[in-house]
Amino acid sequence: MLDLANRNYIVISDSDKPAVEQQKAFRGDGRWIRYNEYATISPAVTSEDFLTPEAFKDAIANMSAEIPNLPQLPLPDLADPRGKLAALRSWLASANLTSDQIKGALDRLKDDVFDKLKPAQIEPAYYDFLSSIASLV
Repeated sequence: MLDLANRNYIVISDSDKPAVEQQKAFRGDGRWIRYNEYATISPAVTSEDFLTPEAFKDAIANMSAEIPNLPQLPLPDLADPRGKLAALRSWLASANLTSDQIKGALDRLKDDVFDKLKPAQIEPAYYDFLSSIASLV
């Protein structure tokens, strides 16, 4: 729709495989950038990587209550170099969930995190990222 309106725009996306595939398929006039192209301070893969581990605390507790055979997940374990979603996916897989169950659980967990997100739970690297792309707008 922005293309039809002849408006300038930027698409900002995750850096994971689905985002890279969507970027390759993108045919709009706007510019598409991924976090890993501008977030030089933080190796963000997805938007969740810009959140503090504390932002996940309640969502992890809720998921643990929903799936009783999940092992405990210490918050420092979210510092996985593959990103927080990879750490959460591995944690959910440890409960022998199917890939569909893992996907559904991750979706619920992400909704829980972002629905309750507070400004203090956003890492400074996110603001650094915003500053790095400000000149593009």
